[in-house]
Amino acid sequence: MQNSRIPPFTESKRKKIHNPKQHPLPSRISKKASTRIKPSHQPEMFSSDSSEYRALRRNYLLLEEESFALERELKEVEVEVKALEDEKVELLDKLVVMEGLVDP
Repeated sequence: MQNSRIPPFTESKRKKIHNPKQHPLPSRISKKASTRIKPSHQPEMFSSDSSEYRALRRNYLLLEEESFALERELKEVEVEVKALEDEKVELLDKLVVMEGLVDP
């Protein structure tokens, strides 16, 4: 017994498979293909771009490393300056006491 809701399968409902050789490419696709860079020139451009990128990246990393080293050196110098300022204040206090201007 067949279900009345489902139509019976017929040959006419099958999709036809088209052979790609039968239909030429649409004009817009063929135009895009002609404007592309030829494959023989692509590796040279990619190689040039990638080597330039690598050189820039290397320079950036070297500058970043140098920046970190300079920051570290600056912090060390700032600590040394602070220590010298503290020592100066202590020496000035001792000088004032030695001259008798202020009682300890």
